[in-house]
Amino acid sequence: MSKFYYREISEGQVNPLAVRWAGIALDHCKKDLGLSDGIYIQWCIPATREEYDRQDSRHGRVGYTLREFWGMTIASKLSDNKNRIMLRADIPIDKIAHTVAHECRHLADRDHEGDYSITAHLSASDHSEHPSEIRANAYADRAFPEIRKRVKLIEGVRRITEELEALRDGIA
Repeated sequence: MSKFYYREISEGQVNPLAVRWAGIALDHCKKDLGLSDGIYIQWCIPATREEYDRQDSRHGRVGYTLREFWGMTIASKLSDNKNRIMLRADIPIDKIAHTVAHECRHLADRDHEGDYSITAHLSASDHSEHPSEIRANAYADRAFPEIRKRVKLIEGVRRITEELEALRDGIA
């Protein structure tokens, strides 16, 4: 069975637009699903087996999964990282909101429904047909349009604010 390695990185190493969009999506889903404020995003990038074997903590902890992912949660109630959503820093911008919403639904299933389903070991077809994956995808499909509206609004306000500041600085 293949292993896919990843290395944790800091938010400062990620495209600022991706960080903002992920934060907007996370805030929306926390409120919508009644999730804990303690839930956070841990960014990561693909790594190698050699990095995993070395475990040089100065460059971020390295782990592995049995399947590639854009986002992932640890659903186990025994995990010390149970409030963490792993999100790949190279995720396409247009996949961020859906992916964050999908992972938040898994956390809501765990927190509100007591569903600790672990699907990482399943084949691709079994994984996509698992009830927890169907629920997570359905929620993400429903939440995506609202998150997208919020992103456009917040990004629009941000752009206008930057333009006004540039005008102000030009006048001063």
